[in-house]
Amino acid sequence: QGLALAGAGRMSEAVIALERAAQLLPQNARVARNLGLGLASLGRTAEAERALRRGAALAGLDPEPLRALVSFLLEQGRPQE
Repeated sequence: QGLALAGAGRMSEAVIALERAAQLLPQNARVARNLGLGLASLGRTAEAERALRRGAALAGLDPEPLRALVSFLLEQGRPQE
């Protein structure tokens, strides 16, 4: 539901749905990544970074959460991290 809302440009609602999903699926790296991306798009950078770091930590062999974190840090002007 969160991704559908985001795709429709309803990012605030998407983040609410993704926050619920993250509570229900706390070990899901992709949910954490999607939440982080949504938060970042709303300018909630501290929360976004926490979610993206969580997603990267949970990712295992899935490269997408780590890729999202790296992109976020580069956009924040923090390539050294």
